[in-house]
Amino acid sequence: MTATRPVLKAVIERDIDLLLAEELLAAHSFQELLLSFADVPEAFKDPEQLAFIIEHSYGHVDSTPVDRLRATGGLTTTSEIDLRVQVQQVTTGTRGLFLIENKLAEDYQPNQPERYAELVLQARASGEYAFAAAVLVAPAEYKARDPRTGLFDFKIPLEEVGAYYERRAKAAPDPEAARRFAAKRDIISQALRRARRETDTVASPAVTGWRRKYYNLASALNVPMVIRATGLDAATGRDHDFEFRDVLVRPHGLRPVKLVHRTKHCRVTLEYQSLGRTEELFESSAAVVRPLAGPQMTVARRNKSLGLSLHTPYTDPSRGFDAEAVRAAVAAAVVLRDWHEANVHHLVAHSSHLDSGANGSIVTG
Repeated sequence: MTATRPVLKAVIERDIDLLLAEELLAAHSFQELLLSFADVPEAFKDPEQLAFIIEHSYGHVDSTPVDRLRATGGLTTTSEIDLRVQVQQVTTGTRGLFLIENKLAEDYQPNQPERYAELVLQARASGEYAFAAAVLVAPAEYKARDPRTGLFDFKIPLEEVGAYYERRAKAAPDPEAARRFAAKRDIISQALRRARRETDTVASPAVTGWRRKYYNLASALNVPMVIRATGLDAATGRDHDFEFRDVLVRPHGLRPVKLVHRTKHCRVTLEYQSLGRTEELFESSAAVVRPLAGPQMTVARRNKSLGLSLHTPYTDPSRGFDAEAVRAAVAAAVVLRDWHEANVHHLVAHSSHLDSGANGSIVTG
């Protein structure tokens, strides 16, 4: 691809999700790219005869009961699919299904490839689809030697997506269209640079082992998580944030919300950005959350979010692994997850109240 400049301050996986969703909805040429990697029946090879139906972050949806979001087949985590793509043949009405996972540099979440494979098997067994496939979109070198990558039916290299945008930019019918495709190409290039940078980060063996032990302990307790190193501290292991993923229902009115163990601050926190973007918004929301908070939970404005926290023992990722401290952090995460599930309807109602401008002065964007 042509050398490019940064487009966004930071590129995350969700940015790539939205680019993929747009192209799959609007561009026959990108639909053809997806279908060219897949083993689909003849009736599904012409995009002009197909309708694409996209569901983003499938699983964490508005009011779906929590127990219905649990993956089946012995996988006990809440399931989230980056993009669930139904492909319908417009003449016959028959459907196919793609479950797409997008990765840059982060590790697979616990049982993640297995979960995709299990859901594809369920879809095939249901008789509802002419075909079903699990798809990994990631840099070409991502987990190339990991046997779990083989649980996806096929992989589309992110480099191929960048090359697609390059072709579209060169063939664009007018300067504005060319700039639009070039900007998207540059976002993909920026994502690939980030992936290479994070993959190339050298951490001490002690820190790497510490992270792995944390990950394994959380997995054994059926609490999925990912590990996010922060900036220059990646090599020392200090000040890591450990984010628990796929454990929260995320209704639209509360996004983004995350559950994070911040080792430097000795706490696990639920962070609701939509309830704390401004000081005024935080104060209004805190008045709702504080009466609902459980024992030893604290409410504070953190990182421009409303934070609901539990204190955890001090632990230092650059030193020996402290299993008891980590177990306490995982236990705190479970308590906060359960609190979120029990009270999410109150928070959604409050968010809707703010969105409607019922208070006269506070309207969220």
